[in-house]
Amino acid sequence: MPISEGIAIGPLVHLRPPKPDVLQGSTNDPEAAWKHLQGAIQKVQLSIREQRNNLARSLGEDHAAIFDAHLLILQDPQLLDRAQEFI
Repeated sequence: MPISEGIAIGPLVHLRPPKPDVLQGSTNDPEAAWKHLQGAIQKVQLSIREQRNNLARSLGEDHAAIFDAHLLILQDPQLLDRAQEFI
């Protein structure tokens, strides 16, 4: 499915967004850190659902289904268990 008709000529640019700041070290309150992570995951899930719904409306469910995989990753018990172990 083409995005636009025709061709484009120009220099290649690699987009490399900055890496997020990740706190290093230990915490005195692992339970609060875990709750903070869970809250962040919920915010990301909400954002993904919104993007999915927008794409489904404009291009259809087939194209929006990729976001379902992103949501499943955020719910992966092994990934979450590992994150909780690190905290």
